[in-house]
Amino acid sequence: MTCERTSRRAVCFRMAKPTSSALLLAILAGCASSESPSGPMDAGSDSASKDSGADVLSDTPSGPDTRLPPVICNNPLPSDFVCEPTRDAPGKSVCTDAAIDAMLACFGTTGSDAACAKAQADFPACAQCAMKDWLVDNRLSAAACVSKIDPGAACARAVQCNTDCLAFVCSDKKCDSTPGSGSVASRSELQDCYVSAQFAGSSVKGKGACYDLASKDYAACAADSKYAVCFLRTIDDARFFLRGACRDGGDFSNVSVAK
Repeated sequence: MTCERTSRRAVCFRMAKPTSSALLLAILAGCASSESPSGPMDAGSDSASKDSGADVLSDTPSGPDTRLPPVICNNPLPSDFVCEPTRDAPGKSVCTDAAIDAMLACFGTTGSDAACAKAQADFPACAQCAMKDWLVDNRLSAAACVSKIDPGAACARAVQCNTDCLAFVCSDKKCDSTPGSGSVASRSELQDCYVSAQFAGSSVKGKGACYDLASKDYAACAADSKYAVCFLRTIDDARFFLRGACRDGGDFSNVSVAK
């Protein structure tokens, strides 16, 4: 399964080109960068999905990186840029644990298009919840998850706004998402753009376009253990996310317990 750029790729996770089987799992986890960019990402995070399939590699790096990459593919953020309101998602109780386990074939690198298609055919109500209701811009919505845990929380807006900003600044039509196309072998040009856009600023370089707008607040939200279930890093995290969203009616407090 080949990863390539898709429209409005937001943070975290490479996604495979949509085919006919599944949509995609990634949830909007993005990393806030500082002079040594770091963040909660890497995947397994939201492992991306497979409308075809996506792998679990993050589109934004995790861990300290002492080098801020030069970026030439970014779009300037207009002064009148406004983030969209947080898009809510309906909590449902339509998935069994068995159905969720089957749906995981639609995400990450271990599944297949055939297994994903079968899961959707076998569990249509669960597929509707997992692959449509909770997807925003082809990502499982971390912002909607935060809203369910903490209704009205400023973090929901920060997460959504960071995603919207990165999607605008780091155009998938201009930035190469091929691994190795970035400033270091492990990163793509698109990942470099995400790091640069969220940069906190230093004595030699100004802040990234998204930092004051959303990335600063996003980083604090992503580091809050209260919202940990909303930010996916592994395929198991996707299982827990879907339990809360589609098994437990939008209640994410009991997702580690099998039922």
